[in-house]
Amino acid sequence: MKAILKNGVIYPREPIPADWSEGTELEVAKIPSPAESGDTSKSQRSDGESWPPGFIESTFGSIQDESFIRHPQGEFEQRLELTKGGCS
Repeated sequence: MKAILKNGVIYPREPIPADWSEGTELEVAKIPSPAESGDTSKSQRSDGESWPPGFIESTFGSIQDESFIRHPQGEFEQRLELTKGGCS
């Protein structure tokens, strides 16, 4: 069963089997991420899953239309500087 750790609590990522009752004892093992294991064949997605091997490499530069451009992004607004001690 896959689960995710958030704020010190383990949450299942799939329904708990019907034959498990309250108090069922489980053994938890950490699966190393590709970065921890040295496996660079998978890229981590924001939802914790992995892209299929070669996906990122196959999509990079895949738009062949030369008229496809990144339009200007504009300027960032100037914001007030934060100071220690809260808002003024």
